Order: sequence, then C-alpha cells, then structure tokens
Amino acid sequence: MSGHMAEVLVTSLLAKLGELAWFETHLQLGIGDDIKFIRDELSTMKAFLKDAEKRGPRGEVANKWVAQIRDEFFKLEDVLEEFLLQMKLLKSENSCVPRLFQKMLVCHQFRSEMENIRKEIEDISKRREQYNLQEEGTSSDHGEERREDRSAASPFVEEKDILGIDRNVKQLEEWLLQEEEVNQRKVISVVGMGGLGKTTLVKRVYKKVEACFDCFAWLNVSQTYEMKDILIRMLEEFYSSRKEPTPNAVETMNEDKLREKIHKYLQEKRYVLVLDDIWDIHVWEGLKHALPVAGFGKIVFTTRVENVAFPLDENCHVHKLGVLPHEIAWELFCRKAFHTITPQGKCPQYLHRFADAMLRKCNGLPLAVVALGSLMSKKGMPLIEWRNVLENLDWELNHNQDLEQLNRVLLTSYNHLPPQLKYCFLYCALFPENTEIEREKLIRLWVAEGLIEEHPRKTPEEVANDYFIQLIDRSMLQAIVSDFDGGCLKACKMHGLMRDVAIHMFEKEEFGMVITQQNNETERGCRRVAIHDTPAIEFSSTMSKWNIRSLLVFGKGEAALSSVNRIIWRGAKLLRVLDLEGVKIASLPEDVGDFIHLRYLGLKRTHIKELPASLQKLRVLETLDVRYTNLRSLPRGIIWLQQLRHLLFHSRRHSLPIPLGARSLKRLQTLHGMRTDKNTVRELGHLTQLRTLFIGEVGSGGEHSGELFQAIKKMKHLCCLTLTSSRDIKLELESLSPHPIYLEELTLEGRIEQSSMWFASLNCLRLLHLSHSKLKEDPLSTLCQLPNLDTLFLLDAYAGKRMGCSGTGCFRRLSKMVIVGLKELEEWSPIEQGTMQCLRSIVIATCPKLAKLPRGFQYLSALEKLELGEMLEEFVDRLRSDRAGEDRWMVQHIPNIKLVHVVNEELVSEVLS
Repeated sequence: MSGHMAEVLVTSLLAKLGELAWFETHLQLGIGDDIKFIRDELSTMKAFLKDAEKRGPRGEVANKWVAQIRDEFFKLEDVLEEFLLQMKLLKSENSCVPRLFQKMLVCHQFRSEMENIRKEIEDISKRREQYNLQEEGTSSDHGEERREDRSAASPFVEEKDILGIDRNVKQLEEWLLQEEEVNQRKVISVVGMGGLGKTTLVKRVYKKVEACFDCFAWLNVSQTYEMKDILIRMLEEFYSSRKEPTPNAVETMNEDKLREKIHKYLQEKRYVLVLDDIWDIHVWEGLKHALPVAGFGKIVFTTRVENVAFPLDENCHVHKLGVLPHEIAWELFCRKAFHTITPQGKCPQYLHRFADAMLRKCNGLPLAVVALGSLMSKKGMPLIEWRNVLENLDWELNHNQDLEQLNRVLLTSYNHLPPQLKYCFLYCALFPENTEIEREKLIRLWVAEGLIEEHPRKTPEEVANDYFIQLIDRSMLQAIVSDFDGGCLKACKMHGLMRDVAIHMFEKEEFGMVITQQNNETERGCRRVAIHDTPAIEFSSTMSKWNIRSLLVFGKGEAALSSVNRIIWRGAKLLRVLDLEGVKIASLPEDVGDFIHLRYLGLKRTHIKELPASLQKLRVLETLDVRYTNLRSLPRGIIWLQQLRHLLFHSRRHSLPIPLGARSLKRLQTLHGMRTDKNTVRELGHLTQLRTLFIGEVGSGGEHSGELFQAIKKMKHLCCLTLTSSRDIKLELESLSPHPIYLEELTLEGRIEQSSMWFASLNCLRLLHLSHSKLKEDPLSTLCQLPNLDTLFLLDAYAGKRMGCSGTGCFRRLSKMVIVGLKELEEWSPIEQGTMQCLRSIVIATCPKLAKLPRGFQYLSALEKLELGEMLEEFVDRLRSDRAGEDRWMVQHIPNIKLVHVVNEELVSEVLS
C-alpha cells in the first residue's frame, strides 16, 4: 500500500472512529482506550507511510510490513462498518427485550474484535521499531529526488519518431513570433496526456525560434518543485543564453529578491520561457511576478493538466495535442518494428493481425507506438513471440526494459494524482477495455463505495462529479461527449495502456480483481471483483474471507449468470455494490435482503420480472437501477428505503406508478421513468430534493396535470426535467414553473399548442427538446433570447407555415439545432448578421413544404455541419455544386454537408456535392 492509498483509507477509518466514539459515550462499550490508541496509531502510520512515499522505493522487509498494515486496515474497516450499521438498524427498531439482548450480543462481539485488532496493531507498530524501517529506502537526498522526478516527468520522444509534427510546429511557431496588437506578454500552453510528444514538439519549435529572442530559458518543473530553485535556474538560463555570467550570491537571495532581479533583467527584452511539464497552477502564480507584463515576452507551458493550461487574467493560446491517426500510427509502428526487413518497414502478412492489435492497444499514443515497435524489432519475426507479447502486454509493461520509459510516463501521471482521486481512477479499470463508462453511473458507484470526501456545501454526487472532471482534465480519462444533447460530457474511456497500469496498481494494492478467460485465478483475496464475460469459474474456498465490496458483472451469457450465483453467496457479507447490468437473470433470491450494507443495486437490461419483498431490508440502499427490465411493479416496502437517492426505471413496455408512500423518500435526487396518476401525483410534492425528474407517462385524462405541475414547482433543486404524455393529453405549461434558477435541461413530449411565456424565464436552460408539441406560434421568436441555450430540438413541434428570428444577440450561445417533422413549414424568414453566431451544427429533415434555406444563411460563419434528410428535391438541388445550385454560395463555407436517406429501414448518408 502506498502512502497516498493509506491516506485515503486512514481518513475514512478516522471518520468511522469518530462516529464510534458516540456509541462509546452513550452505550459504555468499554473500548474508549482502544479507540484512542487505534486513532493515534493510525495517525502515526499515516504520517510514516506518507513520508516513506517521498523517500522512494522500500525494501522487502518494509513491503511486507506495509502489507500487514493494509490487511489490518481492511479488517478494521470491515469490523467498524459491520458494527455501526448493525447498531443503526437496531436503533431504528422499536425497543423491546429481544432487541436489547441482540444489542448486547453485537456489542460483546465487537469488543472482542476491537481488542484483537488493537493487539495486532501494537505488534505491527513494534515490528516497525524493531526493524528500524524508518531508515530504509532513504539513501537519496531531496535534491536527488527532485532531479530524478524531473527526468521521469519529462519524457522525450525523438523528433524523427513523431510523424505529422509539421502542422503543430507551424502553429506554435506562428504564435511565438506573432507581433501582438497589445504590447503584452503571452502564454502558450501545449496540453495532453503523457507520451503524446509535447516536449518533443516544443523542443523543436524552441530551437527554431530562440535566435529571434534576446534571451531564452527552458525549465523542467516537477511536482516536488521548490520555488526558489526554479527562480535561480531561470535567472541562470536567461543569463547563459546571452553568454553573460550569472550575478554573484544568487543562492543567498530570497524569492522576492530573485523575482525583482529577473524582472529588472527582462525589461525591454524579447524573451521566451518554456516551463516543461507543469502539474500545478501555483508554479505560474509564483513565477509570473518575475516576468514583465508589458513587452514582447512569450511563455510556453507543457502540461498534462487541462486547468493548468488556462491561467486566469492572461493573454493565452492553448494547443491541445491529440493522439496519432491510425494510418500515421501504423506507419510509425511498422517503421520501428520492421526496419531490419525493409527500409520502408513493411509488415509481413502473417503478423498483420498481431501488429494491428498491438497498435490498437497504443491508441495513437506516440511514445507507446515507438516503445512497442522498438520492442518487437528485437523480438524478431516468429509468430509465437508476437502472440506472447500481445497476450502478456500488461506484464511486459511492468517488467520489460524496452518499455521502461513508457511505464514510467504512465505511472508518473498516476503517482501525481491527489490521494482522493487514486481510488476513483483505479475503480474505472474494473470496466472492460474500450468500454464507454457512463458518467452518472460511475459517480453513483464511487459514492456507494465511500470513495468520496464529505463536503459541507455539496452533495456526494456533486463532489464525485468534480473528481470525474479532474480525472479528465489530468488526461487520466478520455472524455466522451454526447452529440445528442449538445456536447454534454456523458461518459469516459480509459486509454488501454493506462488501464493496464491501473490494473497493475490495484492488484498490487489488493484494491480489486478482474476475472477473464485468460485470468480466472481466485486464490488471491481482494475487495472488488469484476467478471468479464468468462466461463463459469471454480471459486476458491477462501472467498468467504474476502469481504467483497463491489461485484460488477459484464456479460450476458449463462456463464456470467453461473459465476454470479457462485460468487455472490460466498464473500458477499459486506457487499456495497452489486451491478448485474445485461446479465440474463430473471429473478433475485429473497436472500438479497441479507446484504444489509448494499448501497448500489444495478439490474439494468436484465430479465427481472419482480423484485423480492426482502428488498425493504436494504436500509442503506442509495441507487436502484431497474431500467429496461420486465418489471411491472415495485415492492410496497421500497418506501422504507429512506437512504434511496436514485430510483431509475424505464420499462421496455410501460412505465411504473410512483409508489404510494414515496413521500418518505426525502433524500431522492433522481426519479426516472415513473408514471403519475391521481393517487400518486401528490407524493411528488414531498420530494423536494429532486435534481432529475423523468415522468415517463403523465397519466391519462389530464385532470391531475395541474397538481403535477404544482408539485414540480416545489422542487427548488431541479435541474433536469422530462415530461412525456400521450397524444390526447395537453400539457398546461402556464401552471408549470419549476425554479428557473437551476433548470438546465427540459424535455417535453406532448401537446402544448400555445408557447408559454414561462420559457423566457429559464435563464440557465442549456438544452430544450420539444416533441409533438403542435405549437401554433413560432417557437423561435420566444426562445431566441434564452441566454444559455446551447441545444434546441424541434421534433414535430410547430404547426405553423413561417418561422424565424432576427437581430444581433438572438440565440447567442446556440451551437446545435435540430428541426424535424415540421410538416406545414413553408418559409424560414431571413437570418440577419449577428444571429446564431455560435451555431456549429444544424439538422433539417422531413419538412416537405420548405423549398429553400433562408436568405442570410451564409452569415452562420461558425457552422461546421449541415445535415439534410427527406427534404424536397428542389431544396437539395439548390445546394448542389454539380447542378449549379443557386444557393450553393450560402453553404460553401460549411466543411461537412450530408444527405441522409432511409434505405431498408437503415439510415444511409452521402456527402452533398
């Protein structure tokens, strides 16, 4: 266990010990001394492990000692959680003699376990002193440590190995040499994950342009930086670049004096400064006052952390470096791997499959492509060698010298994560390779696992969302945005090699285990298990001692189901997370109610038809996901699950009614896919903490829709609202007015007919989806002034003949518009210059009476994509260049114009020529 890992776990344990102190005070358990001793020892061990982390690698004895700490920490965590939950459950029951007797038994067992844990911790502490472990691994002084860290953090890919670099070089060179309209320093940031070649790119540009400046400096920056050390090196570099001697006694100057000296030296000079591999924005905050604001000064950052790339209050350009396209990556890999066969490096046909699989593992990361290609050039051409490397690439990454630099780069990114993000990052590696991990699901899993720090003014989900964004900003996860809702961050992926690093680390830390067809050994204990569509597994007899926290199953076959049935009833006593999404399971046994620690139950896309009554015993359940199942009703006892925060349902065939008594679910934040009727609509008015509400079916008749809207008005935190009604129910929007400050996404499916002035008050609205609205008034004239509207869908939403809006400032932030099924629309009024200036994508389809685009369409200068489907032939012909279309000139600035047709019930697209 690393020092950072210990910090996360110990922080959690100390919080639980604080909670335990309440029971000690009120129940007189007789363990006050044990609590104090264990708390003190935990704090001491936490400090020791953090200090050891800074001193570098530990020896074998120290590693064994740390493993003993880890096991004891896990044991203590299990005992504390079991006791605290049992006492809370007993406290909630009516007082009676049997309950008092049961409390006595629980307390007696707990005292005994705590005494044993105290003895074990005492023994571990003595062994640390006995073996004098604090001296082990301290041979390097701090200066050596910083130098070593700098070299690890600044990998250099040779320039000849980065194909297609010229375009990036040209852009950076242009920014560096550009004369500014305002005489002010400029910051240029190159940002991306480790191994993309950021340092290589900047080094090449730096060598080309340094002669154009009066002085220049290149500084490698590590996370363990000393500000004074950086300032001294900067001063030395600037003086050296002009072949001038460094001033005397700089070592004796304090930081302020050094800043003053640098500032004075750079006055009236053209200078360039490169800060390579910055991890912390505070580096810039400590340096910027040494650099004149006025003048021709250029500062270049390379960083893996996106928020470091955007320093506030600075004149700034940001260049995001991406992975190599597959074709270029293939050329580079073959050139490295097969250069001994032919100068061009052509891949033999029989190795093509293995080479392609390796390349996909690299996912366009230049350093990975070069390292793996170089390794294979030494392996030769035997097919068996290629197969072995591909099947054991995770092992090769951590043990092969040829991949040492690549491994160091990836590990550096991991090691620089704040402690609270490390577990969250490792958790992502439980998902199969190349899987899109849904953002909201991952957040709920993190919360259920207790990986999120408490915040006085934020919900755990809000803190977890911050973690999610930080991991993406640090290039540890790859962002996946949704085209459907205007570029919303909906999911993430792990780079294949980064995932291998994560798996290596969580096996080392005994954080978790991934069971696959290639790796189905179950002798080693762990806290989290993921099963990846593997045949039925022979689980070891020791599994009952694992105390599994999470079980995630990825697979649909009978083998996956068999594995679930065999694992879940062995080591599941303390199970917090059970996710069976997609598994062909038709029912849950009554025994599921015995998993009293369960916080997340995921049954999405299973064949579940009914939930057991024992579900009501899961008193700490936070998430119940039964979307796309065959469920027809929820058990009555669900109203007892008062810790429930997310109830997700959307059937394959129908919606479920909101349960009677649901008003007791005061903590509910997400209610997804329910049906309202006259008996249940009043329940909604009590769920005032809802953030997301999706009513899958506004009940028939419409007589209670007014009550529904009155209930929604009470939801002051609501930010995402979806209402779906049948065609014969009219949604009376005038009575619908959720708190306008927070509502960000609104989907209304059903008849509205009259545009509501309430729309104009939704100043935070980012996405609006209107479907089958049958509006009689032009919606654009009402919606155009919404200041934050980013995405607008109008699907069979307007029954009028003419629409449009005009004037500077209309739809000032709109980036995507979808217009489909406006069957009466004949004319789109002219677009004035200054309207929809941020629009990047527009879809127009199935508007059979619309003959042409509006005049002024050429003013939409930001437009990147125009998609047309099932439109009049006359409409399309006016835009074709091969037919001298008279409106072609209005769209010639758009790089991507497509026609979409339905062929054999499938969408087929073609480029408009």
